[in-house]
Amino acid sequence: MLDAAGKPLNRYPLAVEPVVSSDAAYLTQWAMRKVVEQGTATWLNQKLPEDLQVAGKTGTTNDMRDSWFAGFSSDRVVVVWVGRDDNKPMGLTGSSGALRVWGDIMASIDNQSLSDVAPDSIELASACGSSEIPFSRGHAGVSNCGNQGGPDKAAPAEQDPKLAQGQASEPSDPAPPRRARDEPRNVSPFMSDFYGN
Repeated sequence: MLDAAGKPLNRYPLAVEPVVSSDAAYLTQWAMRKVVEQGTATWLNQKLPEDLQVAGKTGTTNDMRDSWFAGFSSDRVVVVWVGRDDNKPMGLTGSSGALRVWGDIMASIDNQSLSDVAPDSIELASACGSSEIPFSRGHAGVSNCGNQGGPDKAAPAEQDPKLAQGQASEPSDPAPPRRARDEPRNVSPFMSDFYGN
């Protein structure tokens, strides 16, 4: 809010505190960028400037009652929901409804592209028939690749000598201690299908 001279009435300091590891943040962003590059949000590649890298997640509820898309660039976050007040089905998926609105909004405002620079604690490996897949250092080992026949070994792009000898290398950003089973979970319904909570 500005005063008559155009100066802010109040300004509050911004305190930023990381709440997830840099690995988790990068890997989540990488997966959400893949939604735009190869997944349900590829329509954005036609709508947005070629040099604007964004990430996001589409969503459709049962019976196509709700269509949503949550996405971000380096400096903008936009979430769009499309639905009916009477909760009747609309026949729109996240891709055919909310994504189109999101794309129009993002195309009409200035955005900064996401950076693809990985933290030092990320290593690239081959897994599930693809190469250059990011993993937290020391965790490029086992992936089930969607197969029911059991896990497939992921082959590190650049073999760590400890991995070659069957020893796991120490992650530079260790994971937080596991929560005991009887501790209450903080569960957010937002993007729960993506995060698996």
